[in-house]
Amino acid sequence: MIQVLSPEEKQIIGNSSNFHVKGGENKYAILFKLIEAQSEYNEDVLIEHFQLIKAPNKFAFLKNYTYNFILDALEEKSKFILKHLRSKITQAEIMISKKLYTIALMLLNDAEEEVAKRQLYEMWATIIKIKIEHSELFKLDKEELHTHYNRILSAKKSFYHYRKLFSLVRGRHHQSSFVKDIDNAKEFRDVHEEELLESDSNYNFHHKLYFFLSKGIVYFAKRDFEKAYIMVNELLKMWNKHPQMIAIRFGGYYNTLYNKALIEFQYKQYVKALDSSAELLDKLHQLKRENPYHYFTIYNLQASIYIGCGYFDKALKITDQYKIARDLLPATNRNPNSEQRYQFYMANIYFGVGDYKAANRHINEIINSSIEYNTDITCIAQLMSLVVHYEMGNSELLNYRIKSAYRFLSKKDCLQLTITHVLEFLKKAIKVNSQKPNKEMFTQLLHQIEHDIKMDPIQSAVLDYFNIIAWLQSKIQHKPFMVVLKEESNFALD
Repeated sequence: MIQVLSPEEKQIIGNSSNFHVKGGENKYAILFKLIEAQSEYNEDVLIEHFQLIKAPNKFAFLKNYTYNFILDALEEKSKFILKHLRSKITQAEIMISKKLYTIALMLLNDAEEEVAKRQLYEMWATIIKIKIEHSELFKLDKEELHTHYNRILSAKKSFYHYRKLFSLVRGRHHQSSFVKDIDNAKEFRDVHEEELLESDSNYNFHHKLYFFLSKGIVYFAKRDFEKAYIMVNELLKMWNKHPQMIAIRFGGYYNTLYNKALIEFQYKQYVKALDSSAELLDKLHQLKRENPYHYFTIYNLQASIYIGCGYFDKALKITDQYKIARDLLPATNRNPNSEQRYQFYMANIYFGVGDYKAANRHINEIINSSIEYNTDITCIAQLMSLVVHYEMGNSELLNYRIKSAYRFLSKKDCLQLTITHVLEFLKKAIKVNSQKPNKEMFTQLLHQIEHDIKMDPIQSAVLDYFNIIAWLQSKIQHKPFMVVLKEESNFALD
């Protein structure tokens, strides 16, 4: 992506990064320049430059942050939206050179009206600067213009501040969503304590957008879905009031609708969540947005919704579209995060329909990957792998895998009570004749996990990834795993 940027676009990105500098040059700006200088992309050289050979996750995070920063900067300066505005400014400058000041001022005012409506700070500042330079000829109050100019620069700086917070907290949440990590993460504490700096509605649309998006991530990660939904509603009000902003900040608009569906899913409003995801697909078509990553993430969401309410059979029907969307992803989008989630959702789907070999194949793609992005998924994949081998009756392999998984999970600090009790259960299970524990053993583990969650709600985070309780109930009730989950959702999609 960097190699195909025009010199003007590269300059835009450079200017944007300068607003974030504290001390030395930012790492993402350095990464941008290093990639720009490469004739062919060589990730090993980049990892070595940042001395992250032993910490590939940190490099994956840096690369993802850099990628999103580039997109945000380019989106802000989208030529399709701003071309006619630049033309008006150029025309105004031509009129000034011809000493036709009345026409020049009229063109500048027209441009400023549109720029102010979209709160395009850099172009806005350019217009005011021209007015300041020729204030006497335009018969304008120079002091008033200076106040306005400084106000725009302040708003621009605040916007970059919130956008950076959003990028940091989003990247951190992608890597791990367990609450214990969130409470200890500086990025989440910063956002949680942040207050909205800009109160003037003439300047603060972009600030509020990233402020509410950032807050929403933190509340969602802390499982405070009520407050997260409040953030979504605030954003929806903004988009309804300022529909002209959708084309300018489409990424934020997309995230708003996506988060709405995601929270509805967390509230187990499966039909609403699917309707919202379908609405999002319709918006992509209506606005002629062709970014394959947008389509891919929607299929991610739909897969997780189907999995959550037990409709693995319906999820199976979208796997072809899901795979096509993934295959269409450019190299810059097929990052460790997107790949991990794809493999994990596919593993869940095949597990749900009882195709354990296919499930195991996708789980192994996660376990055997040299790069780990989301610690939660990596840890739950270890747990799921054990359950899959149990279902396939691989008792000898399971015995070895339990010891290996225990070491791995312990090293990753993933041994929550629920996971530990499942490991202990499986160790006992493989010793039982024909690897078929009796109903009492399954019931005992079920009660233990329910007690774990009651005493420490954090333990329920495991169920968001793999519903071990439903699996145990399927064994106790002698029902398919899929049927148990459908019953739990009251056959939501029938």
